[in-house]
Amino acid sequence: MHQFATVVLGSEDRKVLAQNMQLHANKQNLANATYWMEHELRQYPRVAIDLDALQRGCRQIVLAGGRNSQDYMTYQPGKTLAQKLGLDIVNLPGGHLGFMLYPAEFAEALLDTLKARASS
Repeated sequence: MHQFATVVLGSEDRKVLAQNMQLHANKQNLANATYWMEHELRQYPRVAIDLDALQRGCRQIVLAGGRNSQDYMTYQPGKTLAQKLGLDIVNLPGGHLGFMLYPAEFAEALLDTLKARASS
């Protein structure tokens, strides 16, 4: 996980991940992380996205990313999808794990975005 995080996350997110992995180190969490790395992560680049279906429902889609992660791999799929659908990305506080570092600010920005979209 450390090697993975070094390649795909910014330093702030890597620090949060390392702290949480250490804080919650137990057999179950290790097994979950191992399963994710061996099975789930491998599927992400293979997903065939139905852009036509997403385009039909794009008024209901809110793409969001961490403003501090724009230069990292975790932000790129959302950026690419936004370009293909003609949507903007809502940049929320922090990086990929902004919800953990800035929970109140993250929640407030997300709720403001959802309220604004609902009223438009």
